[in-house]
Amino acid sequence: MIGVLIRAVTYAALFIGLVLVYLPAQALSWAGVSRPERIGPPQLVGIVVSLLGAALAVVQFSKQGRPANRASSGRLRHSYP
Repeated sequence: MIGVLIRAVTYAALFIGLVLVYLPAQALSWAGVSRPERIGPPQLVGIVVSLLGAALAVVQFSKQGRPANRASSGRLRHSYP
């Protein structure tokens, strides 16, 4: 089970790194768009928003939720205390 999780996280990291970071950077480089000389306020806002989104994803992923209480027919079963 843990092996599957490690493999999924590895593939997700590779996908994000290649498709969402490297390829757009290459496309912008080929189009002649250069990187900014220094990090300014717009870049800092982007970094903060990205880190907050990553933190939210980690928190949601790490929560231990309880699965829905279902009857054998697949419908929700009401259970009262």
